[in-house]
Amino acid sequence: MGEVEKITKQNVFQEAEAEVAKELTDKFKRALKTKLHEKAKAQQLLKNIDREIEELRLEISHELGE
Repeated sequence: MGEVEKITKQNVFQEAEAEVAKELTDKFKRALKTKLHEKAKAQQLLKNIDREIEELRLEISHELGE
């Protein structure tokens, strides 16, 4: 009976350990996905800013007659 209890406790512990590992993995994946999304948004904003700067540069050059 003691051996069965020991195996049962081990199984319960392993299942709990696996569940915690899965939860942590899921949290990490969500956090990573969020960070990647934020990075993509930031990169798009930088591209938009670069495009606006270039448009202003061309407009200023045109107004100055260069």
